Amino acid sequence: AQVSDITELETAVATVLAQNEQSVADYRAGKENALKFLMGQVMKETKGKANPKVVSEILMKRLAD
Repeated sequence: AQVSDITELETAVATVLAQNEQSVADYRAGKENALKFLMGQVMKETKGKANPKVVSEILMKRLAD
């Protein structure tokens, strides 16, 4: 079953961002591939069950802060 629960996915995103500070810095420096890496890490964190569209929206919002 796919996970679309915002709270659960935000927790997974927060964990991944905290564990991958270099990728966050790379993304903010303009490296688009870092977003794909972070997306992959969130999918790994959720054992592939995360809704990619929702994860992408959360990542974009968090990385824009």
